[in-house]
Amino acid sequence: MFLFAAVLLLSLPQSDRTVDRATSYAGTWSSNNGGDGKLHLSIRRTSDGWDCKLAYSIGDQPEINAQNFSCAVDGTKLKGRYEVETDSGTAKIALEAVMSGSSLEGTYSELGPDGKPADAGKWKVTAAQ
Repeated sequence: MFLFAAVLLLSLPQSDRTVDRATSYAGTWSSNNGGDGKLHLSIRRTSDGWDCKLAYSIGDQPEINAQNFSCAVDGTKLKGRYEVETDSGTAKIALEAVMSGSSLEGTYSELGPDGKPADAGKWKVTAAQ
């Protein structure tokens, strides 16, 4: 039965696949304010739901690991909520994306430690081979 399901999944057109398996992704993000960097995302199903790890870099700076506190997957849609420690406190990051083939593409927004909007932009990652 598992082999049949795997063959069926592999035979679906890329656009019909869902976020349904452990996958690592790599790509880039770009801010509406002009900043950019690299982004790594790993997604895996757990007994409690989903675990979505996020790490990103700003320009040439070292990678930052964000603390995931919420991750939801619904077919081809992904929503994640993260926290990151900054010099002035904890910032909150929200990601949303849609899967297309082996890529996830979406938007992000960030609230600064003061709770006010700090940044927003777009991101795109592709499944690592």
